[in-house]
Amino acid sequence: MNNSEPISAMPSAWRLNAACVLTALVSASFVTVALAQKSDPAPEIYICVDAKGRRLTSDRKIPECVDREQKVLNPSGTLKTVVPPLLTVREQQALEDKALAEQDARNRPLKEKRRLQALLLRYPNQTVHEKERALALAQAITANSHDPAAKVEAVNQVNSRFDNEHAQLKLLWDQTADSNPKPLK
Repeated sequence: MNNSEPISAMPSAWRLNAACVLTALVSASFVTVALAQKSDPAPEIYICVDAKGRRLTSDRKIPECVDREQKVLNPSGTLKTVVPPLLTVREQQALEDKALAEQDARNRPLKEKRRLQALLLRYPNQTVHEKERALALAQAITANSHDPAAKVEAVNQVNSRFDNEHAQLKLLWDQTADSNPKPLK
């Protein structure tokens, strides 16, 4: 078969294949055109007033206004969004410090609860706490036996720590005793 023969002279299977290929090419071209049209973003209008008081308008962010807010308008002129000014290094650091302080404030109650739970696990009753106090006092006395002033200071620190813990533990022991009533005999 040579190329000069009309399409009607081709075998029917070839005509069917040619029609499928032609249909696929036409469909692909329509899809390409449709995708090309959809990929165009809607134009935006940036507006700001610069340091000299001039009103600037552009189709992209305005470099003269990076230190001030820029309004972004839709093609119809309605407000789409407001782009905040870029922060200075000090402003960014202050913002990060504020966020860390807020996060620390949110986490503080949880940390305190965990600390109290660990304290209660370590000292489940007053007897265990008093044994630990006696052991810590003995260690402080032997470690500072050469210096009487250091020995007194170490004993005071140990007693202060265990007194603070005892005050907190007394509340926890009372709460656990209230929540775990003893069975009747």
